[in-house]
Amino acid sequence: MRRFAFLLFAGAALLASPAHATWPERTVTFIVPASAGTALDAAARIVAERLTRIWGQPVIIENKVGAGGTLGTEYTRRLPPDGYSLLFAAPTHYISKYLYASATFDPVADFEPVARTGVAHMVLLVKADSKYRSLGDIIDAAKAHPDQLTYSSAGVGTFSHLAAVMLENLAGIKLRHIPYKDAGLAVTDVLGGRIDLTFTAVTTAAGQVGPDMARPIATSGEKRSRTMPDVPTLAESGIPKYAILSWNEIVAAKGVPDTILEKVSKDVGEVLSNDDTITRLEKAGVEVNYIPWQELRKSAPAENEKWHQLVIDSGAQQQ
Repeated sequence: MRRFAFLLFAGAALLASPAHATWPERTVTFIVPASAGTALDAAARIVAERLTRIWGQPVIIENKVGAGGTLGTEYTRRLPPDGYSLLFAAPTHYISKYLYASATFDPVADFEPVARTGVAHMVLLVKADSKYRSLGDIIDAAKAHPDQLTYSSAGVGTFSHLAAVMLENLAGIKLRHIPYKDAGLAVTDVLGGRIDLTFTAVTTAAGQVGPDMARPIATSGEKRSRTMPDVPTLAESGIPKYAILSWNEIVAAKGVPDTILEKVSKDVGEVLSNDDTITRLEKAGVEVNYIPWQELRKSAPAENEKWHQLVIDSGAQQQ
């Protein structure tokens, strides 16, 4: 009887032990709320490849595109919180909640940020022969002729739109917004002289800059972009408080054990210390900017509020 009781106790102890003690024991999926071939997708694949080597388990990509990124986010939230399905997110993780009525998730209450992998700069771009040769020229013209200078974006509430809204707010100017359905078309019409200016990713702009194409005016980060080191920041150009960067973060649904969050965060930090990974990410337009999960957890409410306020300022109506 005593032997039976001991075996029963031992079995119960094994059942009660954390199932995630040896995590991961099978394939891990990064859910990417963007199309294959995009900058976000490219960054996810680079990080996944290195984590596969560290964990000895496949890390695969599943692209879930639609509704401004909310489709992939909602999908992640509904999966079991076991760490085997993680969202590879961008600022749309916060922005989309305030743009789409169909978004039922709370970006703070329903998710845990796990690790920031990198940031991507935007650049304020004009046509190469534009009369606007500096940020000062643009601000002066906008103040002299409110709502006359046009700027294109990839759509209402998108990152390129909100970057321009921040410029308007901090410079005290009013521009005329011309939203497009595609970032490429938004740039094309600036190059064609039909639009005065636009904000776009530095990697997109890098191939467009030249004497017969586009002129970069300023970049969006606190520090200069390593892709465009000769281009000043907007802060350097006369708007000291201006700083807006896109970023990539690994995000988990609420309920994933802290031990798993800690492991993923630590291992991502190891991935991002690899020189080859850094080089590959930079070629994809992402500058490594590792932030661990506990720090991101503390800053998540403020990050959410920042993007919420920008959406309000943009005047975008919930769709």
